Amino acid sequence: MVDPIDGTKNFSAGLPLFGVMAAALRRGEIVAGVILDPIRDDWAIALKGGGAWIENGRERLTDLRGAATPSLALEMSGIVSWLFFPEPLRAHVTANLSRVAGAVDYRCAAHQYRSLAAGHYDFALYGKAMPWDHAPGVLIYAEAGGRTAFLDGEPYTVGRRSGGLLCAPDEERWLALRDALVGGPDSEPLVQRR
Repeated sequence: MVDPIDGTKNFSAGLPLFGVMAAALRRGEIVAGVILDPIRDDWAIALKGGGAWIENGRERLTDLRGAATPSLALEMSGIVSWLFFPEPLRAHVTANLSRVAGAVDYRCAAHQYRSLAAGHYDFALYGKAMPWDHAPGVLIYAEAGGRTAFLDGEPYTVGRRSGGLLCAPDEERWLALRDALVGGPDSEPLVQRR
């Protein structure tokens, strides 16, 4: 599966925040992922069970390990792509952004997953789950030590395209962030099961 220009709006506007994403699947399971940054001319790469790293074709530049993240949601900064959440969840998420230290949106999953896996951000929250936008990044982030799941707690799969995605360093922080941003178990009607 390939996304030839992730961050199409940025690319069209001349912003250097776009990339090329590709994932290899075996029986529906992501086994390899790559995200090319054509401006820097380097790749974030992951192999299932083999770790994640950035290389430039000549050498391996750095291993990706994720962030040393604070334990409280209020101290975490992340990426929140809220635009594609359905209402009323979109209004709920945007109203809850004050419950985290900060939030950005690059409009480019390629750069967002690279930044997340490199430890520049503590979490990411997405309103849509198209596989070409997430399959490579989910594997890269997992191999860097992170956890990605749909907001109902189900693990990420390429076959599911709705339900919102949350990436966090571990189960405990994933739950804390879900509670802070989407309300947790007492807001069950907002987090639809598939």
